[in-house]
Amino acid sequence: MNTFYTWPKAVQWILALLLFAAGAYLTGKVIIYGTEHWLFYIPLLLLIVPAIQFAFTPFFRLIGLYRYLSPMLLVYAPNEKVWGLHNGTSFDYLFVLRGTPAGAPLRRRILTYYLTFRTRKIWKID
Repeated sequence: MNTFYTWPKAVQWILALLLFAAGAYLTGKVIIYGTEHWLFYIPLLLLIVPAIQFAFTPFFRLIGLYRYLSPMLLVYAPNEKVWGLHNGTSFDYLFVLRGTPAGAPLRRRILTYYLTFRTRKIWKID
């Protein structure tokens, strides 16, 4: 499990809101600057999308937009009819896979997380 979500709920919410605000500010700056200089978007898209995803992940998890089946397998906006399965985000990589050596050990650990997910009703999972 992502160790961030074992912290006290108040700390999770404070940090999630701070990261969300930073991500929203960064997104706003990019949009405003990009409307004046459209070439700005091309190289920045490679940098800004992962940064924004990192910043928004804790907030989306806390409000239920992301639901985790395992530490590295999440469902985006789950409901009773549709499950959109996704790989863990960069936020999850930082907290879950920290300290795992690169190469085969890392690949095995990620694959294990993909294959050992919970199958209970996803809309009820915390």
